[in-house]
Amino acid sequence: MNIRVSHRFRGHSIQALACITLIFLLLAPGASLANPRQQLAEKGYAFTSTGFVKSAENGDLTAVELFIDAGMGVNSVSNTRETALFKADEAGQVKVVAYLLGLGAKSRDGEFIAVTFLTALESGNTRLENFLYTHGMNRDYALTLVAELNMTKEAMRLMRRGANPFSKLGRSALVFAAEQENLKLIRFMLERAVPKDRAGVLNPPLVAAASLGNVELALYLINKGADANDSQAGALLNGPPALGEAAAAGNARMVAFLLKHGADPNMRWEVEDNSGTPLIFAAREGQINVVRLLLDKGARARERVNTVDGKQSALSVAETIGHRKVVALLRKSGAATPRPRPPPKPPAPKPPPRQPVAQNLLNGRIDALKSLLNRDDFQKLSFGQLRVVRNTIFAQYGYPFKSFDLQQHFAKFSWYRPGDRSVALSRLNATDRENIEMLKAMENER
Repeated sequence: MNIRVSHRFRGHSIQALACITLIFLLLAPGASLANPRQQLAEKGYAFTSTGFVKSAENGDLTAVELFIDAGMGVNSVSNTRETALFKADEAGQVKVVAYLLGLGAKSRDGEFIAVTFLTALESGNTRLENFLYTHGMNRDYALTLVAELNMTKEAMRLMRRGANPFSKLGRSALVFAAEQENLKLIRFMLERAVPKDRAGVLNPPLVAAASLGNVELALYLINKGADANDSQAGALLNGPPALGEAAAAGNARMVAFLLKHGADPNMRWEVEDNSGTPLIFAAREGQINVVRLLLDKGARARERVNTVDGKQSALSVAETIGHRKVVALLRKSGAATPRPRPPPKPPAPKPPPRQPVAQNLLNGRIDALKSLLNRDDFQKLSFGQLRVVRNTIFAQYGYPFKSFDLQQHFAKFSWYRPGDRSVALSRLNATDRENIEMLKAMENER
């Protein structure tokens, strides 16, 4: 028996069949019309900025895309004030970093994409390297990064492409090259470019050379125009000038070299808690041969300077610490402990002097972290310095950093013992979290 459907109803029959098919597909097992937030929940992510940052750190590009599709801002910050770009880079998640940069994620001179940049360099991926340059990687910062890691070939290539070794983005690439004693790279830098402020640019590397006892490097820098008598040359490195570094290290050869090239044996410097003279620094460290050399070259044994412990001379410092041979030598040279004066009338009470909290933290002295930090102490710090101070809070609990520069910085301190990440985070207290939030807010203002 044949059944014919009239033309009148044939169109409606097709529409009904299509509706039935759609309903069947929707009700079939596994069928889903879940929106991005539902899909994120299924993957275990809460729709929060912290969840977004975590997905980027995990390298979960699908989840990152879902967050963006659901309306999350690409520069949103987590509860620890960190961005998805920063955490993805720190974890080496190159694909996520590229995706976020393509959406307009912000990088501060390249600080947020340093690991990705190094990955591109080490793998020879010039396409990725050029992509990073067009999305916020500063070539001058890149040069300081490779100079700090002693990557000579890469540093030379960056300079050929216009990177400035004298840039003032914190320590210059020239200073980092000096700290690595990379004379080959330093020669390349100074032969390709002539700094406008020759002494100002060359004096900090001279301090680094003196602290390392590298006479060959020091001579090259002096021949290029460095001033051995610049008493404030160590300010950028938060320490004494070249002669002070050599005196404290007990390097008599370097001390003699610097004196021969114009350094004043009685120079004075005032750099926070490192105020002093070459003789005081040598006496403090018990460097008797250097003390003798400085005295022979005219250093004044009675010279006194202001320190955190009050007025101090080489003799009083040596007596306090107990360097008996140095004390005997200084006394023989004519230094004498000044007679005590009658106590003056007590002055009106003054607020205690503000300790150099920021510099102490940058130098690995972490006692200040026991209490709330004062925002005023950190106003002069750069973005990179603020980042180091903030991460010092995590480092005190043994947080294992993935970022190369943070690993290298904290490895210098005996108290830093990297361990389990979750254990370190669990030890953060309310004071720590408030300090982290304050410092991150200051970073965002830079």
